[in-house]
Amino acid sequence: MSDLPSVALSKSFEDMLRGRKLACAVFTTFQLDPEFFEQEILPVFLDMPLSHAAPIRRVQLEDALRTVPGEIALYYDANGLCVGDRTHARQDVRRIPVRLRGGRIFHPKLVFALVSSPTQDDPAAQTLIVGTLSANLTRTGWWENVEVAFIEEVRVDEKSATVDGLVAFLKRLRKLAPGHDHAAVDEVLTFLRRVPTRRQRSDNNRLHTHFIGGDAAVTAWMADVAGGSLKGLSLEIIAPYFDDAEDCLPLEALVDAFRPTQVRVLLPSQRSGVAACSERMFDAVEGLSDRTTIRWGTLPEALLRRGNNKGATERFVHAKLYRFFSKKPAREIFLCGSVNMTQAAHQRGGNIEAAVLTETQSPRKPDFWLQPLSKRPAMFEWQRDEGDAVSSRGTRVQLRYDWTTRSAEIWWDDTGPSPALVLLACGARIASLPPSLPPRDWVPLDAEITADIQRALQRTSLFEVAGDRDVPIPLLVQEEGMAGKPSLLLELSPADILKYWSLLTPEQRAAFIETRGAALVQEEAGMAARLPALSTEHDLFGEMAGIFHAFGSLERSVRAALQDGRTKEAVHRIFGRKYDSLGNLLEGVLRESEDGDSVHRYLILLCARQLCDKLEAECGEFWRAHEPQSGGPREALAKVDALKQLLLDRNGPEFADFLRWFEGQFLKTASPREVT
Repeated sequence: MSDLPSVALSKSFEDMLRGRKLACAVFTTFQLDPEFFEQEILPVFLDMPLSHAAPIRRVQLEDALRTVPGEIALYYDANGLCVGDRTHARQDVRRIPVRLRGGRIFHPKLVFALVSSPTQDDPAAQTLIVGTLSANLTRTGWWENVEVAFIEEVRVDEKSATVDGLVAFLKRLRKLAPGHDHAAVDEVLTFLRRVPTRRQRSDNNRLHTHFIGGDAAVTAWMADVAGGSLKGLSLEIIAPYFDDAEDCLPLEALVDAFRPTQVRVLLPSQRSGVAACSERMFDAVEGLSDRTTIRWGTLPEALLRRGNNKGATERFVHAKLYRFFSKKPAREIFLCGSVNMTQAAHQRGGNIEAAVLTETQSPRKPDFWLQPLSKRPAMFEWQRDEGDAVSSRGTRVQLRYDWTTRSAEIWWDDTGPSPALVLLACGARIASLPPSLPPRDWVPLDAEITADIQRALQRTSLFEVAGDRDVPIPLLVQEEGMAGKPSLLLELSPADILKYWSLLTPEQRAAFIETRGAALVQEEAGMAARLPALSTEHDLFGEMAGIFHAFGSLERSVRAALQDGRTKEAVHRIFGRKYDSLGNLLEGVLRESEDGDSVHRYLILLCARQLCDKLEAECGEFWRAHEPQSGGPREALAKVDALKQLLLDRNGPEFADFLRWFEGQFLKTASPREVT
């Protein structure tokens, strides 16, 4: 028996992405655990150290995501939402549900990560990391199950045989989710169209890697791509799900097409002694022995155990792998991805699947991984395909909220009109919607309902819909314009924000958040925490120089972001509602009590006005495109008159002449003198 290669899924991606910057990403999955994705999977692609404390980790992720130039988009089957006690989505990720008709499911598990070198921001220096997996974006998929993955790097200076298949899949993905912005998919497509296509199927008798995505007939596609390369080899199949039928049609098609000399098929099991397939399917597989030598098999116990202890529980085998091999000459060809041993996965017009057919270099003579089954199982219990189990579990409602425009819209994803619906969040009623929503069109919600949705989203993104099914169904709200969403976990004082702006390196800022965020760990049950203000006694940041330095640092960082094409980061800093944004600073300054230092507050507002004037004059296109219609920094600065009046009350009416002179001089931009 050959040794099975084994490595942690996260480590595989970490090794591929180490030292690179993420430009944009697209993920597809059947099942989705939103909180696990954000807390444990997303950090793998950001190549940064994060706190182990979940509240601080969220703040650090919020910071990291706004430096990603493009979008991160997540496509999942509308029926595959995994709901736990704390299933939330808090980060700036576009979450798009996909619903198929006729009992079909959206089943591909793919990762597209467009990355660049830290020293090369030129798009020509980008590469695309493509992962074709069997693992869902869930805890079991990434941490617990036995899964399979193929990860490749696609470059613009190398031909690739996967390009046509990847482009076709992504173009179809846009059509599967109408009514949504697919900016991340479009960016990946733009990259792929620059990659030269490899037309040859093989080179020196070695098969190139090919990609299949969609609802094609799998066996016919393999025969077309590989030609005679797969014929007469041994075949090994590892897959967890089979039909409950008299015949194993996918296996019959494989045997008839490729005439393998011998076949072993993994017997899925639920627990010791119980086969996780129907007895008639077990007999159907063995009944093919008149066409070839065929055996059921099992994987080594050491691979399946969760720990080194012999009494440790077994891991579930969720991998989908079809392995063709020969000993002489030594050759191994794999089909790996999402394809189960079911008709819905294999037939044309079935599920939407994704897989790669690839050949690897064999260092030694390959042999079977599966050990032949020693005896017939005593019990059989058919294990439903994951899609069969949830094909009607999801809601037909989609709900999205835009934090920039403060607007909400609802979508009824069915051909007929909707019934009367009720939206709930945290067990409380948010809104009652009358019946007959138009099918498959975004419908704006009125101001009162929108305001209730906004308040609920401060606590959770996971709502429920009553009236769609027999019981309330979970609904993951799609949030857009996340720069305008107030920080969920951290509210800094004005002194904190000024100091944070002045920090020079990411390491300094991370240490600052770690230090100031210690109290957040105590606030995990809530969604927001106000931290005590930094002491300003004998502190540079309580003095004028500190204020000027902080604003100078903010201006330099915003200009650098705009120059490097990191517009999203600049939007967050100037127009956003995050803990370190300009708007958050101004709100903090204006709500401080009259007992505070009015002069310092006044200087802060003047610095903010000077910065806004500069950016509007010198970066007009950026300013006009992103300044919100309400709630922006200009709206806050318009309230400076109340603070000026406070200064006049304390210093007398003659102080007005000084303020007019001071503002005129202060708001001028000084030009450096030429030294002679």
